Amino acid sequence: MLPLLLPSLLALGSPAQAAEPLWFHPDETDAVEVVAPDGTLYGLPFEATGEVVLETRAPWLLGESPLVVQASRTRLPGVFRVQLPEGAEPFAASRELRAHVGVTWAHPDLLLPMQPRSLTNDPYVGDQWHLENTGQWDGMVDADIDVAAAWERATGEGGMVAVIDSGVDPLHPDLDVIPGRDYVDDDDDSSPEEGDGSGPHGTAAAGLAAALGDNELGVSGVARGSSVYGIRLLTSLEGKGSTTSEVGEAFVEAAEAGAWVINNSWGYADCAGGVLPAVIKTGLKTAEQEGRGGLGSVMVFSAGNDGCDNSDELILSYPTVIGVGATDDHDRHISYSSYGTGTDIAAPSGAVLTTDISGDSGYGSWDGDVDYTGGFSGTSAAAPIVSGVVLLMLEANPRLTAEQVREQLCATADRVDMVGGEWDAEGRSRWFGCGRVNAHAAVAAVANAAPAAPVPTNDGAEATLDAAFLAWSAPEDPDGDRLLYEVEWTLDGTFEAQVLDTAAPDTAVPWEPVVHTVQTDGTRLDFAGELEGDGVVTWRVRALDDWGPSPDSAEATLRVVSDRSTPSLAQWGGGGGGGGCAAVARPAGGFSVLLGLLGLLGLVRRRRG
Repeated sequence: MLPLLLPSLLALGSPAQAAEPLWFHPDETDAVEVVAPDGTLYGLPFEATGEVVLETRAPWLLGESPLVVQASRTRLPGVFRVQLPEGAEPFAASRELRAHVGVTWAHPDLLLPMQPRSLTNDPYVGDQWHLENTGQWDGMVDADIDVAAAWERATGEGGMVAVIDSGVDPLHPDLDVIPGRDYVDDDDDSSPEEGDGSGPHGTAAAGLAAALGDNELGVSGVARGSSVYGIRLLTSLEGKGSTTSEVGEAFVEAAEAGAWVINNSWGYADCAGGVLPAVIKTGLKTAEQEGRGGLGSVMVFSAGNDGCDNSDELILSYPTVIGVGATDDHDRHISYSSYGTGTDIAAPSGAVLTTDISGDSGYGSWDGDVDYTGGFSGTSAAAPIVSGVVLLMLEANPRLTAEQVREQLCATADRVDMVGGEWDAEGRSRWFGCGRVNAHAAVAAVANAAPAAPVPTNDGAEATLDAAFLAWSAPEDPDGDRLLYEVEWTLDGTFEAQVLDTAAPDTAVPWEPVVHTVQTDGTRLDFAGELEGDGVVTWRVRALDDWGPSPDSAEATLRVVSDRSTPSLAQWGGGGGGGGCAAVARPAGGFSVLLGLLGLLGLVRRRRG
């Protein structure tokens, strides 16, 4: 628990009237969720924790509410957990707090039952047919994810999958586990707990995604070079579980830990519809926006095992979640796998071989080895297989955004069961989504090396007001891609900056120096005739290809003076290698165009302070 923000308050809120139905607003919209007459919510039994979670832009104002005894900051940006006075009814209190100044949304922090989405009583299979199906156990040849060819380009080296589940065994010899957080017992040991019937589930999921490979031991995960970050959120133990706010925080914890992909082989009641509580949405959104240095952690969920339409399912209907259905060893839809728009892609399942809790407390054994199980099934098994493919993709191209991963997974999936798949004109099936995942095709589609940093050719040079430009040499791209260049620059030194108001030309308003950013397909930016007065331009340039910017950039300076003759290109080195300046047309409009790109109207005048 993070430090408390507010001191305790003594005033009490008014208890809700007993006759009033229990209802709340689950997010910032006018949507309403009402507890059913049978006492369920979203079709689920639930427990109100007596606390409210809310998002606010002005947390200091919460102290004005008699409903706030204390408020604790959560991991989620702008989200606080509010302890209510004794006797306060949390549903009514959430509505009152939602109307408070500065509050965006507020809803009760609820304990909803979560369930692993696996079937563990299926018969064992002879080997990991999902990686390479050669027809063993009467399967169909090539009804697999084609991972062997993908491993020629990537093995997941350096990657991390966060497995949010029932815990992951940190002592398993075939897993590289980083113990994360246990939200069930509120500690930092995410190991499965003795006596927890769901305990082996997380270790089995972790093995499918990232069991160590090529180590002469046990099995291999899809991303056999990756590590696992364990988060314990699920349990079958009576009286324990995780709240909606803890679910949201777990997503952020995983992203902050550096997870490339976050695997969730669990859900609420299959196909239960309704509006997803805002605190969970906030966690999903934060992981998408801030994970992997802003590129986004990829969120993978199992599609459910009730064989029902999951189009409106609470979490699967969230637009950036990848819902994974299950296929068998003949590339057919498995009857228990839920379907609909909540299923985005499919992967093998139906008794696959993976890691088990080490020792005798797991699911069973494989060929007498108690550290492995051959009976892991359900969409719980399908999801980590897709998570493993995502890890391979991100090793092959670390610059991919989470959105690009989703697009390429879909674009490269195999359409299977062309007779029974009911494929539409857009290439989607309600049973398989975009199709059965293909690791080789996905990795091949995205594999790309970043361009090197350009080399400035006039670093430290001097220029006059009528001959000022930035120049750099074009790097070679390892893949031969066409390059663009992103240039950031600012004017430093003892200068006062003002912007002329175009609506009142004689009026100048103060303007703090800013960093200007432009893109160009050339290797020169020209300021000639646009600057007034001396100064030092500090600038940075980096190359971009179709997958985005290179992580490497080059920095340089240019001193602009008003009292010397125009330097030659040879003196600056501006005509030098890699394309140089000669091959580039001057950007139309010069300096004023750059400011226009920043949304500033008018010219910037610089003068001595």
